[in-house]
Amino acid sequence: MGRNKRTKMVAKSTIEEKIKEVQNYFVNKIMAGEFEIIFKDSRFFVTIIVDSKYRFMIWTANSYDPSSYLHPYDGIGKYFMQLEFSDDQAASLKEIIKTKLS
Repeated sequence: MGRNKRTKMVAKSTIEEKIKEVQNYFVNKIMAGEFEIIFKDSRFFVTIIVDSKYRFMIWTANSYDPSSYLHPYDGIGKYFMQLEFSDDQAASLKEIIKTKLS
């Protein structure tokens, strides 16, 4: 394996690790309730902002029912990155969002 190929593999691995680190940072902030809801689109989406700068659109699966599936969605607008939540985190986040909307 040539040096350039090895360097690219290490760089890709390092980048992927950094991306995962950043994703975890935001998931942890969101799960701690450290965000503001800046837009609520009927029953389908809420847009949140973390650190007064980074926006995420959260699909609430057509309702704010905690048993509904929750998914971050990055397909519309200027959003920072896709985040992945475990099923337990999704259920907890659904309650956090519901409380913030009350």
